[in-house]
Parts: sequence; structure tokens; C-alpha cells
Amino acid sequence: MQTQELKDLWERLERVRADLMSLLDGVGDEALAWAPPGVKNPPAVIARHLAGAESYWIGEVAGGRPANRDRASEFSRPLWSRTWLVEALTQSRAVSEQVFRGLTGAALDEAAGASLRFRPASAPAMLTRRWAILHALEHESYHLGQLSVLLRLQPEGGVGA
Repeated sequence: MQTQELKDLWERLERVRADLMSLLDGVGDEALAWAPPGVKNPPAVIARHLAGAESYWIGEVAGGRPANRDRASEFSRPLWSRTWLVEALTQSRAVSEQVFRGLTGAALDEAAGASLRFRPASAPAMLTRRWAILHALEHESYHLGQLSVLLRLQPEGGVGA
């Protein structure tokens, strides 16, 4: 049974995702590949990382579905095109939707379904599905802010002009 908490979590994930997709709408591959001096990851890398992270934290950790994630490759080159990024983000959201459809309120308190290959410092000893979902939401929101700033910093004549 879908509880109000699950509905609220899904609604927040959808709001953040809509904001992310809105940022990417109309942005060219060149703008996605640009980063100001001193910034290591351009928007394309951050967006690819978000797709991988959501598949991992919600799909695998909360939902028990293998993500087959290669986190290191999310930060590698060549950069993905906007088309590939949108497809990856769409696929990761589809997995999240499947997980949410199968969850109950009681399931949120259960131990997460995957052993962690990467454990954030803030992760509790007993990682619940709720924590994994909240972490994914927090993570996506954080990087949404980064993307917004990077796209606004585009050089004169670029996306942020």
C-alpha cells in the first residue's frame, strides 16, 4: 500500500527531476562539455553521474535491482551528448518508478537490499530503504544546484548569456 510518505517522496523526486530536465532542455552539447577554470566536472559529467547514482541508490540499494554501476566511468571522457544524458536519466527514473510501485510504508524501515560498494560518511550503521531514497533525493538536489550554476556561468554568447 502506498503511504503518504511514499507519495511525498516520489513527488519530491519528480519535482527535482523536472527541474533537472528543464535545465537540460535546449542546452547544446558544447555547453554541457564546458566548465570554468578550476572546475573539474562539466554539466555532462554531473548529469551522467546523477543517472548512475539514482539507478544505484533507489534501484539497487532501496529496490534490490542490480544497477551494474561503474561509478568511475561516470566521471570519464568522452562526454555524453545531451540525447544520451536524457535517455540515461529517463531510464534511471523508470527504474525508480518500478521500485516505488513495489514499496510499502513498512518496507521503508527495512534494511536496504544491497551491500554498499561506496558508503557515504553520513550513512548509518543500519542502512534502511528510506535512508537510501532520502540520500538519492539529497544527492540529486545538490547536483541540480551545481548544474544550474555551471550553466549560468557559460561564456558570453553561451547558454547563460
